[in-house]
Amino acid sequence: LTTEDGKPIDSPLSFKSSASSSSGGGKKKAKKGILSTIWSLIQATGHCLTLGATKYDDDTVFSKMNHSKMKHSGKREAVMFPTVPLDFVKKLKSAAGVTVNDILMTAVSQAIHDYCKSQNDEVLAEKGSDIQCRGLLPVGFPRSQDELNDKYTAMRNMWCMVSCDIGVGHSDIEDRLRHIHSKTTEMKERPRAYMQLQIQNNLGPCIPVSVGQQTVFDTFSRHSLVLTNVAGPADKILFAGKKVKSVQLFFDNLLTQVDLISYAGQVYGNIIFDADQLPNSEIFGQLYAKALVELAKRLKIDVPPEVVRKAVH
Repeated sequence: LTTEDGKPIDSPLSFKSSASSSSGGGKKKAKKGILSTIWSLIQATGHCLTLGATKYDDDTVFSKMNHSKMKHSGKREAVMFPTVPLDFVKKLKSAAGVTVNDILMTAVSQAIHDYCKSQNDEVLAEKGSDIQCRGLLPVGFPRSQDELNDKYTAMRNMWCMVSCDIGVGHSDIEDRLRHIHSKTTEMKERPRAYMQLQIQNNLGPCIPVSVGQQTVFDTFSRHSLVLTNVAGPADKILFAGKKVKSVQLFFDNLLTQVDLISYAGQVYGNIIFDADQLPNSEIFGQLYAKALVELAKRLKIDVPPEVVRKAVH
């Protein structure tokens, strides 16, 4: 990998992380006392250790395949989301006073809601905003300078999955955005991600492999999707001397997977799913674009013509 002028890119870690690039502006947080901090750590530990025993997500048409006996069918398909200008997404986040991640999660959540509605989902009609539909969100952690300078440790993953309800049941997109913003803010303010990382890195190697595998399965099967948003290079790069025009992330996971990545001023995305379980899934891309258009309308932000076209066709 090199920049367009031929300079080498030592590590993708030089790119901004989604946490640093999409964090909201603002107010300084009050420091917690020692007892409050200890109690937060205890609560976070309990949350992480019991996540695999929590209630399964509600059986909407989007989530019903996730249960205690779910298996990977081997029949995965991918639907590409329309490419969206990053500057447009940033205008939305500034107008709403939230983060880039909040805006994109809201669009995905709205697309899932509208998909369920198009399938005459009885659970959605019955439970409305009370529906539980959670995503597992990968959260990365910074590394020390020594680790970044070492070509072996710099490329190792230092992340964990964090559970987050994405508010699929809300009928109004502004209510959905408020819900997601409150949940992602809670994720940042509570040490759940930190404790999850400590548990998987320190406790995980000490338990039998079968117990670890069952714990991971129990956690995944209780959620509806894995949702990841990665901030890629801000400028175009070269791969093997050739200009990279666009990028996509593809993960063939046990759960439905939504992958979003920004690159050179554009946001790319897709959804990977079990083709036998989600009929008429080709509309996901259009529903994602429609959600962004509706959000822009509410926030009085001009929509790029290419996004409008994708929301209609």
